[in-house]
Amino acid sequence: MKSAHSVVISSIAFIVVSGLLMAGADVETYLASPTFWTKIALAAILLVNGGVLARAGRTAATGSRRLAVASVVSAILWLVIVYVSNWLRVAA
Repeated sequence: MKSAHSVVISSIAFIVVSGLLMAGADVETYLASPTFWTKIALAAILLVNGGVLARAGRTAATGSRRLAVASVVSAILWLVIVYVSNWLRVAA
């Protein structure tokens, strides 16, 4: 569990750093872009869901519904963030 957690934290850090670098490269374009802000909002939701997932993992018995739902939501958010990131590449 701890090794998976470090991969997730590293990935979220990568999202934040890449977003800041992208915004810094062309401030006017990205700060006015609804797609950029969608990606930022999705990353924030992913962070909140990560907290829910960690808490559910610590307190739940095996097979917990909350843990399963948070895991599915996490996977979906990661995929949507990747998809939205591609929109940013095309829109810029």
